Amino acid sequence: MALSVNYYIRKVDPIEVRPEFHIGKRSCGWKPLFETYHSDMPYTCRIDVGRPYIDRVSDIKALVESGEWEIIDEYDEVVTYEQFIDHMDTDYDVETERKSHMGIGLGAYCGIDGREYTDEEFS
Repeated sequence: MALSVNYYIRKVDPIEVRPEFHIGKRSCGWKPLFETYHSDMPYTCRIDVGRPYIDRVSDIKALVESGEWEIIDEYDEVVTYEQFIDHMDTDYDVETERKSHMGIGLGAYCGIDGREYTDEEFS
């Protein structure tokens, strides 16, 4: 698995249009950043019809465990929740100190679980 990768969540059942929703990014040299979504959030550039509520990684886990959603990486490969979390949370030797996204204009904040989150759209 690459050090830098974007992750998405999508419905498992085949539908005519199967949108993917960005849920996180791991970039070499940076702390992982998870994208949250609340239905009342004003995304300005797109309409996220059917986008699930996500406030913490536990919401992502519950979606996957429901059997209705799956996680994919930017290469369209399905990954398990465990693979996703392991890749996002694991430190690598080449990354002795990962930079924080907080304070660089992404609206990032530290969640109660110590992970970095943002409720702003990013890629």
